[in-house]
Amino acid sequence: MAQFGAVLEGSRNVYWSLSAWQNLMHFGRLKGLRKAQVADRAKDLPAGLGLREGCSSPW
Repeated sequence: MAQFGAVLEGSRNVYWSLSAWQNLMHFGRLKGLRKAQVADRAKDLPAGLGLREGCSSPW
């Protein structure tokens, strides 16, 4: 079976208070990636999706 992951929306979600950046970091770490690996991959993702202006992040 292929792997499947989801982040559900809504106020009852455990991750509702996390920013997009924090969600990327959290789930990347859950997948077993090192913090630096997740950060390297995540920094280009918002721009690639056309979301860079609205993304709160450390960069």
